[in-house]
Amino acid sequence: MFIEIYDLIIKSAKNISNLWPIKIIFSIFLATLYSMHMKLISVFAGLVLLDLLSKWIALAYKYKKDTTAAPIGFAQSIWSIPKARRAGYIRSNVMKKQFVAKMAIYILVVLGATLVDFAMVTLKEPTMLVVLVVGYLTATEFISILENLQEAGVKEASLLKDLVEKIRSKK
Repeated sequence: MFIEIYDLIIKSAKNISNLWPIKIIFSIFLATLYSMHMKLISVFAGLVLLDLLSKWIALAYKYKKDTTAAPIGFAQSIWSIPKARRAGYIRSNVMKKQFVAKMAIYILVVLGATLVDFAMVTLKEPTMLVVLVVGYLTATEFISILENLQEAGVKEASLLKDLVEKIRSKK
């Protein structure tokens, strides 16, 4: 009986490493679904990626504007991203560093706010810092996306940004 259990444990241990990339991806997916922290990190990553993409579009728009006299549409800006990269308007290493730095800062700031809120819970006081920090960081990224789209000639982004700033200045 013990030999059978031992053999089963050994067999299971050997199979653990089978298909490990799929297991890791599935684990990350499940963690994102069920963990508030992973959801927050995913939201921040999504916003930062959208911010970087909108910056690429703005830089491609600038490239197209510098090299063409014809009117430039939003789709043309998107299709010009590879050309703008080749021309040096977009530098991937700079974008990678910005992404990593922003994510690290956001995680540290939210972690700090979480610790402060934990202290408030311990003191039986109301908590609000995590909500405030997360709200501020997400709103800041959203405004940055609008600014980038505004630089890319998107009029609606300009109107929306003005509206967001009016609401923001009233508080």
